[in-house]
Amino acid sequence: MTMNPTLQSYLKKNILEEMHLDNLAPADMEKLLDSIGSIVQGRIQLRIMDALSDEDKKEFYALLETPKNDVEIDLFFKRRIPNLEELTATVIAESKQEIVEKVKLLNEL
Repeated sequence: MTMNPTLQSYLKKNILEEMHLDNLAPADMEKLLDSIGSIVQGRIQLRIMDALSDEDKKEFYALLETPKNDVEIDLFFKRRIPNLEELTATVIAESKQEIVEKVKLLNEL
């Protein structure tokens, strides 16, 4: 599956520049980026869980019950979702596109 060119361009864009917010105070910029990051991370997690089979989900939840590290969890997902990097990049690009478009609409009001 190849990402469409529009999403590919959003993946490369600086979201703050696109929203014309690159002149925010550093503390405000950090808060905004943290909020955006949390939203995007949640969307990635949902998309990953949607990609897992029921059996893989059971195995994942069992893995969470044991002492583990991020490397083990990453490896678990990479083994079960061959296009994990593309899936992640697509969610990031879609989220950026949606956020920028909503901000542009708000600016038109």
